[in-house]
Amino acid sequence: MRRRLRSLAGLASIVAIVGGVAVGAPAHTIPPEAVLAKIGSQPVRDAYGVTAVERSADVPRLLLVRVGPQWNRVPEAQRQDAALEWQLLWRHTVAQGIVAVLDTTTGAVVVKFDAEGHAVVKDVGAGS
Repeated sequence: MRRRLRSLAGLASIVAIVGGVAVGAPAHTIPPEAVLAKIGSQPVRDAYGVTAVERSADVPRLLLVRVGPQWNRVPEAQRQDAALEWQLLWRHTVAQGIVAVLDTTTGAVVVKFDAEGHAVVKDVGAGS
C-alpha cells in the first residue's frame, strides 16, 4: 500500500511539473503592429471601407478603426463578423483590448459590442 501511495505521489509530482511547464510556457502572441497591418491591409480596406487603423496614443489598449461609405455596402452579418474578428484579434494581442469602429467623417461609433460580446453594427452617416 505504501509503495502504491509513493508511486501516486511521484506521478502527481511529475504531472504538476509538466503541467507547470505547459502552463508557464509563453503563449503565441501577435505583435500589435501586425494587427494594425492586417486590418489596414489593402484587401480589408477595399472590402470594408477601412480608411485608417491606429492605436490610441492616450489609451494604448484602444484600437481605432475608421471606415468610410464602403462600410454601408457590406452586408450587416459580414460587418458583424469582421468587427468581432478585429475585436478577438486585438484582445488576443493586447490585454483588455478595446476596438472602436468609427465613421471617418463624423467620428460616430458604427459598431457597439454588447454585454455578451456581440457586435451591433450601424451604417456610416446614420448618427448615434
